[in-house]
Amino acid sequence: MIPGALASGVKDAAGADFWFNGQPILGPNPQVFGPTGDKKIDGKALDGSGIGGAKWKVKFPKQGTYTLLCSIHPGMKVKVTVKPKSATVPSKGQDARRVKKQVKLATKLAKKLDRFKGRPGDVIQAGSDAKGVAHLAFYPAAKTVKAGRPVTFTMSKFSTEIHSLGA
Repeated sequence: MIPGALASGVKDAAGADFWFNGQPILGPNPQVFGPTGDKKIDGKALDGSGIGGAKWKVKFPKQGTYTLLCSIHPGMKVKVTVKPKSATVPSKGQDARRVKKQVKLATKLAKKLDRFKGRPGDVIQAGSDAKGVAHLAFYPAAKTVKAGRPVTFTMSKFSTEIHSLGA
């Protein structure tokens, strides 16, 4: 497939055309795969770690607040506040306590999201998400319907994840 060309002739298992026929084919942004930029987060150019899990060490030459985004996972972001050199910043211990508190709250929320039973009627929801915590499952996980009845598949209202279905 050539990114930018139009999709055509793509059929589902029943032989029907997919909705995206006639639309441009999406291709990956090559800047997502390898490191980009000069490793100075200053708003002048795109800087990125690329994918692969290697450490990515950068400098923030100016004070201010910076938001960094994950190019792979929609909604995944971090806010970095850069203070003047003379300012007091949290210690490693203070950071560790803050992270522990965040994990505790996120775990509590994840357990609540997992208890979701699904929407009423013949509806199946992909994901149960809230406040940046995503539980990746279908709700309900099993559904019985009468032959010929339509089933609606929907996303969690707060989802930042991408889901797909196939048979």
